[in-house]
Amino acid sequence: MVYRYNVDYPIMEKPLNPNFFSGFVQSDGCFHIGLQKDKTAKHKIRIKPTFYVTQLNSKDKKISPLLRMARNLLQVGHYIPDRRNNCSSLRVNTLKDLKYNVLPHFEEYPLLSEKKKDYIVFKEIVEKMNKKVHHSKQGFCDIYNLALSMNKNGGYRKKYKYCAAHNPFFDTLKGCTQRSHRNVRDDKNIKDASLPFQLFESLNDQFVSGLIQGDGSFGFSFRIRTNKNFSNKAKISPFFSLGQESDSIDLLEECQRFFQCGKIYKVSDNYYRWMVSDYCSLNNSILDHLLTFPLLDVKGKQFLVFAECLHILSSKEICEKQKVKNVVECAYNLNMDGKRRRRTKEEYLRAIAS
Repeated sequence: MVYRYNVDYPIMEKPLNPNFFSGFVQSDGCFHIGLQKDKTAKHKIRIKPTFYVTQLNSKDKKISPLLRMARNLLQVGHYIPDRRNNCSSLRVNTLKDLKYNVLPHFEEYPLLSEKKKDYIVFKEIVEKMNKKVHHSKQGFCDIYNLALSMNKNGGYRKKYKYCAAHNPFFDTLKGCTQRSHRNVRDDKNIKDASLPFQLFESLNDQFVSGLIQGDGSFGFSFRIRTNKNFSNKAKISPFFSLGQESDSIDLLEECQRFFQCGKIYKVSDNYYRWMVSDYCSLNNSILDHLLTFPLLDVKGKQFLVFAECLHILSSKEICEKQKVKNVVECAYNLNMDGKRRRRTKEEYLRAIAS
């Protein structure tokens, strides 16, 4: 297959655009405050702030070049492999590295929406810990409640509450004002961050590409028509989608305004998806943007296949059956290696030939 779209994708030696990295963290990054029972700690619980970003490994099981570029950008961090899910994480968990490398980056290239709120709480905790505030009972209690206010959909909330319920320290906090973790994010300093786009007149181009790098998806839906009135039994529909949790639906709405196309659908109570499926918008908005501000690594290669297949479907020089056949051959395994297809590639090709 010959790609018509030649894009110079950055290699590991080239610097990663900082806005692109912030967009990628918006999708696949996490600010986490770990609470671990530790008999040697002053309050029998150790607080461990950690920033990490995750990416699938390369096909040869090696760490993604994107993570290596991210480490070159931050100049700190270590890799943690996850062999079960074939991915790796770049993690930063020392107060010094968080204070001098991670926090300054996001101050200059800020996050948006719900992730920005979590970052502001995370930053407050790191700053408190650098000042040794957590050594006092009241300071520890404040940090604990701040930690509970982060990532409220995360699975660690029960673990945090369990640590507190089984730690005698929390029974002896006499005179400490324990703010409910539900109200922590309503504090004035944090509430100001609820205006997710106040620092931008419009979304940054590289930030959008980084966001798509993490949560974007390209694909084709293949359908076999049973109605005999159709001369071509096989139908192919291209699509591009970007998903976010319900707390960040404002980010999807901003992306919709940025590209001026697509519709937002409710997938579940906690998840929404912005989708673009018409040829005109895909060619003139999505493809134009990503050819100018390209994706990286595996997602970048998937985009090239998607762009080539879209070009085939838009061509007037190829007959309809040949178009469909070419796209099935190229794009059947585009996502998930075709695992979620209802029919095999051979079944689609037979339907086209009939």
